[in-house]
Amino acid sequence: MAQRVLMRRDEYYEKKQSGKVTRSTVSAIVAASVTAVIILIGTIIGGAMKKNVLPAAVGEASDDMTGDTVSDAMAETDTAEDITDGVYRRKLASLLKIQRDHPDAFGWISVPGTVIDNIVMQSKDSNNEYLYKEYNGNYTRYGSVFADWRNKRNILENRNTVLYGQIAEKTGMMFTPLKDIAENEDTFQNQTVDIITADGIFTYEIFSVYYSGAVNILADKIETDFFNDQEFLDFCESCKNKSLYEKNAEFAADGRILTLVSYTYARDEKNVIVHAFLKEVEVVPVDMITQDTGA
Repeated sequence: MAQRVLMRRDEYYEKKQSGKVTRSTVSAIVAASVTAVIILIGTIIGGAMKKNVLPAAVGEASDDMTGDTVSDAMAETDTAEDITDGVYRRKLASLLKIQRDHPDAFGWISVPGTVIDNIVMQSKDSNNEYLYKEYNGNYTRYGSVFADWRNKRNILENRNTVLYGQIAEKTGMMFTPLKDIAENEDTFQNQTVDIITADGIFTYEIFSVYYSGAVNILADKIETDFFNDQEFLDFCESCKNKSLYEKNAEFAADGRILTLVSYTYARDEKNVIVHAFLKEVEVVPVDMITQDTGA
């Protein structure tokens, strides 16, 4: 469970910058495709059109790219790691912009393979403030994803970072996908969670999932801090033992974990709780983000 710190270096981004496919290049390719449509027929036309699906730039995926489009682009231009890197850097830039006007913005959560991709808020003194409020203060029946008010802003200062989100069955939004993790062992065994803050990208691996029948799951009932290392290790083991599925996870006394808590107002629904251990920390200097994006 030892965490690996990866420092981004200027040379790394300079190398990627020099390999970018410019917008003019994309325009030239599109123009060539149009000409091919006029000249060629049948399957040749189809093949030419498919071949010219490219991202706006190397290491950068456009907002509407999903599924096969992204796969084709990666095959012809860049690796999955490069495209993912570009996505995360844009999310961090968006977070920094939001924090200027909305200081309660805690970070960003992304659960690969699910629709969980949300800004995370945090109240200064309560777990109730963002139950029906978006980051900008507007009312929403689904609320926001929010961090426990007892957590510190620097994730590495938290032994257990706790995030809450509503189960919105009709829309599938917020923390509804946690139910899929509880119902599918294959998903559970391979699922990771990314938390993005101004301090970097924190990647966690899930080691426990279970249902909770707690009446008021938001009432400071989940430990966020511990008196000593042994108490923390005992807590991790107890979470592991509650899991619906087994996983070979070992914990370090100086480790960090993440807890995702879904809550619901439906009488026939149960809360889903997920625990994950910190697997990797990737530090992206904020000044590099602001230079690249103008954030």
